[in-house]
Amino acid sequence: MIVDKKNKEVIAEEPSKVEKDVPKYRARVVGTQVLIVRDKPEGTRIGTIGDGHVVKVYEDKDGWSKVKWGDYTDKDGYVKTEFIKNVEDQDKIRPRVNGIGIGQ
Repeated sequence: MIVDKKNKEVIAEEPSKVEKDVPKYRARVVGTQVLIVRDKPEGTRIGTIGDGHVVKVYEDKDGWSKVKWGDYTDKDGYVKTEFIKNVEDQDKIRPRVNGIGIGQ
């Protein structure tokens, strides 16, 4: 919490850990069979994500995206932004039949 020292009033609440962990969007790995995940942009390889998998994106900067991925425990790292596409945008563009996107 942020307090005005003069008036001893609460000015604003600090974001909780839960609020900080909210992704900007979800994205699908595209354009490569295996996407390399790094510990920082241009950093050491720490893992891979297969084509078609969905990741949570927290930040996009200078051609790199900070992501979390994993089936049971989220791992985090950086991937080249050119190899991920926003899932929400894809869902808006693709025609749907009975709630299922065509071409998925």
